[in-house]
Amino acid sequence: WAQRVSQRNYNSEDGAVDLQLGSLLTMPLQRVMKYGLLLQEILRHTEDGEERLALESMISHVTSFCNELNSTYRAKCDQAELRGVADRIEDAKLPDWIDGLGDETATVLESYRLNLMRPMPHNGQLRRRISEGDVRFKDEKGKWNDAKCLLFTDLLLLAKSSKRNSLRLLRPPLRLDRLVLHKLSDPNST
Repeated sequence: WAQRVSQRNYNSEDGAVDLQLGSLLTMPLQRVMKYGLLLQEILRHTEDGEERLALESMISHVTSFCNELNSTYRAKCDQAELRGVADRIEDAKLPDWIDGLGDETATVLESYRLNLMRPMPHNGQLRRRISEGDVRFKDEKGKWNDAKCLLFTDLLLLAKSSKRNSLRLLRPPLRLDRLVLHKLSDPNST
């Protein structure tokens, strides 16, 4: 049933639009989000004080439930996006030979490895990707390099993009709380 419904988009015989499976699954959530608006409209036309108090309580509960639902959905989307970035970074993967060093050594090395999925060390909250973009910079030899700049809530990563869409770190991760910026004296310098 699910495959049949998701494959049909448009019925040309009668001009009716058939919803895809994804649309059918989001409809109940969209309906829940509209309950608060419906209750507010009922409240506008309610005069009895006792009923108004009950409606205000319902609106409060529905609003807090919707906010919690939104934040949970946003957190899952952020984690999925972060996992996609983490999977692209070559340096974040432990090599297979580490297992040969023993469990204790592997555990110690694991604690120092870049793990974007781990909560931030200074506050325990989950990390989020804020932005990703292309940058050019000069290295120590004066040669121009193209790189990807990945900005997270607590880190800045400079990485080289490869043909396989993977990323190789050019610098160790820069913690934003320890980053010092200086204004350039010449505005035309790059």
